[in-house]
Amino acid sequence: MNNLLCICIPTYNRADKVDETLAFLIPHCKKYNISICVSDNNSSDHTCDVVNKHQQEYSLIQYKSNESNIGPDKNFESALKMSTCDYSWLLGDDDVILFSEIDSVLTTLTDNAPDFLVVNTRNQVTEKLPDHYSDKNKLLRELGWHMSFISSLIFSKECIKSARFSDFYGTGFAHIGAVFSYLAKLDLMDVRWVDKVLVTTLRTDDDFPSWYSQLLLVFGENWLNTIVSLPTQYTAESKLIGARNLWEKSSIISMKALLLLRAYNMLSYSDVNRHYTVLSALIGNKSFLVFIISLIPKVLIYKPISIVFNLYMKKRNKETLLLRN
Repeated sequence: MNNLLCICIPTYNRADKVDETLAFLIPHCKKYNISICVSDNNSSDHTCDVVNKHQQEYSLIQYKSNESNIGPDKNFESALKMSTCDYSWLLGDDDVILFSEIDSVLTTLTDNAPDFLVVNTRNQVTEKLPDHYSDKNKLLRELGWHMSFISSLIFSKECIKSARFSDFYGTGFAHIGAVFSYLAKLDLMDVRWVDKVLVTTLRTDDDFPSWYSQLLLVFGENWLNTIVSLPTQYTAESKLIGARNLWEKSSIISMKALLLLRAYNMLSYSDVNRHYTVLSALIGNKSFLVFIISLIPKVLIYKPISIVFNLYMKKRNKETLLLRN
């Protein structure tokens, strides 16, 4: 087994996704002897059978099923704590690593032994950023938003051991809250950034994520509360910039995404009204536009929005199929 790096996958009732992800990862992991840990959040589907099948092919797969559904945050932590390696890559169960660039990651971990490593994902950070961060506030301002995506994060063993995930249970962002709280305690911080895109998705369905109908709660209230509650080593200005950047830079949260929510009956006036204070903090005057979107009759926008959405899915699925081949 490669004791340098482990891949940690939390999952729940997504046997087909896990099946595809493991089938993709295993041939590459064999080459590098990289172990894989799967933490199953008490799935009621055939996830266990799927993982057992792949264990027959690759012995470096560990599997654990929780006694009950402990929620996503605790399951992120559970997956990471299965690892005994120096570094652990937290990976979504429908994401895969582009191993064409894995050597650069292993070299960075070996040569620099950073406290943490962040990689570019399909959400793509497009601006040029430094490959080394020693300033906590600069990291929060420039990469905090991107680190909200779990597959961008490679944890050191010490971070997993010492970070207080429990302080952020129930937010959906325990992974990022724990990381920044851990880094706040370090006198000298060494976080590395890899700007090459190293993670993409295998998804070819058009299902919405389970949290999508609660976007304003999860990526609004929960996100803002997580960042605001970070230790005082982070300035109020850095927290505000870091929180706002998720809404400014992520394609998941955009006016197009909100129009999609409205078209598919997942955004109402009452939703916006309930979270308006948070929206005002995150997007300022643009929060008024969200109000307007919530009032648009669904029948007027469903057809054009569904066409745009279907075109996007075709493009993404084409890229995924090229990747598989």
